[in-house]
Amino acid sequence: VRACNELGILIDLSHITEKGFWDVAKTSDQPLIASHSNVHAITPVARNLTDRQMDAIRASNGLVGLNFAVTMLRQDGGDNADTPMSDMVRHVDHMVERLGIDGVALGSDFDGAT
Repeated sequence: VRACNELGILIDLSHITEKGFWDVAKTSDQPLIASHSNVHAITPVARNLTDRQMDAIRASNGLVGLNFAVTMLRQDGGDNADTPMSDMVRHVDHMVERLGIDGVALGSDFDGAT
């Protein structure tokens, strides 16, 4: 983490455990990013971010990219292609509330995801 900081490399936290997230947050002096993650309070899967994690990202001037994978959007975590756009909007609204509009991006994650 320190070497990445020195080289100006941001560390993507989308695939890290929550413990690992906090280890990086404690060590890094650069913005925290999660390029394709969603809201744990809406869809409680391990890859989604808690409000506390999003608060840390905001405090670091970082950002979160919305993950389009339905298993990370649906409240039931189901792998169902018939998922309404309103599920995405609910995550974006919550993310904007926690991160501010400049802290939210589109992250997609179409690599093998429904």
